[in-house]
Amino acid sequence: MTLKFKLLIMKRKILYLITLILFSISGCKKKDSTAEPIFPNSIIGKWKLVSTYTDPGNGKGKFEPYNGPELFPIEFNPDSTYKNKNINCIDNFSTRSNQYIKLGGNCKNTWDNRLYYYKLSPKYDSLTLYYICIEGCGEKFVRVLK
Repeated sequence: MTLKFKLLIMKRKILYLITLILFSISGCKKKDSTAEPIFPNSIIGKWKLVSTYTDPGNGKGKFEPYNGPELFPIEFNPDSTYKNKNINCIDNFSTRSNQYIKLGGNCKNTWDNRLYYYKLSPKYDSLTLYYICIEGCGEKFVRVLK
């Protein structure tokens, strides 16, 4: 082989390698850190109220869309603090199992230390909280992504 031929082969190999690298880089996508919650498989994060459940006492209750004032979102933080601008006296939570959560604080009424049954959707994008009341009560939330 002549030197010119060897250089031509080497140039083609380098051009092929550069093309391969460019295709590899262009196929990569940057991960959008704001599109996923920090703890995707848990209640940790912000949640917005979308519907409420009430039962008039006959067992035929259902969830109705929430159209009230913007009292929420609620927020469960990794350090067990809880935020809800509607109920300021509740400031912490603890999970009792994978289905029950206890909200606590210094309320002087029935909100303090209330035990809730909670259910996360299979995709962890919605949360339902049920709590004890005379006719059956519950609230549905959707995860708020930053």
